[in-house]
Amino acid sequence: MSNVLEMQNISKTFPGVKALNNISFSIKRGEVRALMGENGAGKSTLIKILSGVYQKDSGNIIFDGKEIDPKSVLESAREGISAIYQELNLIPYLSISENIFAGFYPVKNGMIQWREMEERAAKMFADIKVDVDINNAELSSMSTAVQQMVAIVRAINMMDAKLIIMDEPTSSLDAAETKSLFEIIRDLKKKNISVIFITHRLDEVFEICDTVTVLKDGEYVGTRNVKNINKYELVKMMIGHEVAEERKMAINTICDSKSYLCELRNIAWNPKLSNISFSIRKGEILGLGGLLGSGRSECAQILFGCNIPDSGEVFYEGNRISLKSPVGAVKRKMAFCTESRRTEGIIPNMSVEENICIANLSEFSNKIGWTKRKKTRSETERFVKEFSIKTPSIKQLVKNLSGGNQQKVLLARWLCMNPKLIILDEPTRGIDVAAKAEIEKMIREFAGRGISILMISSELPELVRNCDRIIIIYEGKTIKELSGNDMSEERIMQTITKFHEEEQEVEMR
Repeated sequence: MSNVLEMQNISKTFPGVKALNNISFSIKRGEVRALMGENGAGKSTLIKILSGVYQKDSGNIIFDGKEIDPKSVLESAREGISAIYQELNLIPYLSISENIFAGFYPVKNGMIQWREMEERAAKMFADIKVDVDINNAELSSMSTAVQQMVAIVRAINMMDAKLIIMDEPTSSLDAAETKSLFEIIRDLKKKNISVIFITHRLDEVFEICDTVTVLKDGEYVGTRNVKNINKYELVKMMIGHEVAEERKMAINTICDSKSYLCELRNIAWNPKLSNISFSIRKGEILGLGGLLGSGRSECAQILFGCNIPDSGEVFYEGNRISLKSPVGAVKRKMAFCTESRRTEGIIPNMSVEENICIANLSEFSNKIGWTKRKKTRSETERFVKEFSIKTPSIKQLVKNLSGGNQQKVLLARWLCMNPKLIILDEPTRGIDVAAKAEIEKMIREFAGRGISILMISSELPELVRNCDRIIIIYEGKTIKELSGNDMSEERIMQTITKFHEEEQEVEMR
């Protein structure tokens, strides 16, 4: 089988950082290649060079039998290379169907064929079993998970792709959506279309990929056939040593008390939430589990004051509160690490230092409002070291860091304000296996000090491993609480499936 891609001695340098150093590998037609490595290994830089976002400093790219040097995404797409980036490049104020065909609208006699576009988009989403309004609602009104599926569908159907690059495509998808994506990838293989699949989830590599290439600190480590390597060997290639699997910690004794920090009672927010009730104990890690679009993120946004509920009550430290904005939540020592770090989290044109300290400026300022630079510098340096944030300097613009390191900066921002409650929406999204274990350990340590944690995650093992209790949400309603030995991946999915079947029976009557 011939190669569709050969990358020969590719190098790229950014100010203060050697991102790639003489990277070489090839991919066959119809092959699914995993590209793995820790945060900052160079994965995203490599695929951005291939897709025309960045230009290489040196080296050669041979694609489909000829040398190419794409200077733009459009130029790369015309060669047959389509990419789904970790940070989605979609247009929030257009509909789903318009986003899928943007730049490639079906045209006849110089006129866009809107009905044809909408019908084709509807079929695409029917094929992946995602039921959303694709023609009327703005994309900005959709969850991150739905937007991720839009990016995937767009990349697959854009022009005549011979190679599709997927950068963390499952990071916001639940188990059902991930299964649908894998079916799509298998269909691509049958059509002899190659896939570069970037992920930090080891199980996905062994389920869907043929081979795996590992990068570390901008260097090529090696390529292995998935059948000839196990999880522990792969981790060792990535980080140089094995990472012990974290087991579930014992519930903190403080969680056994009935001392509640906050409580949501009968919260409704049309049309996303209809009946949400749960409470969070002091020092507890409470997980929210559920399918794509179930309302988990909306619960977090209500609690943090991003949205105002239509009805219901929120209690915090024993008092009924009515937050009009996140400012009030921050004053009450609440922290919120959003799942959309690029658009709602980081401030891209500010430094690492400024991003970490901005949520706690009162602590870092004197009486007349001047920032205490020595204090912000020492605090930032502490978190950079503690979180292993890869940056040449704390003055580096945060937009120049890898996605995983940006996520660490966000966590550091909120943790430096000594919060009473931390809301974590997909806290390990885009985080490599070593950093993930470190962050999960830190989350449990903070809970042990009495800080309450609300954790939302699409990775069921992550919820089971870290949480004291799990609240399952289905279509905007809390349907079950799991604790102790009842907390397992199988129990969560059984609960959701059973409730779904019961709902269907009611509708048929």
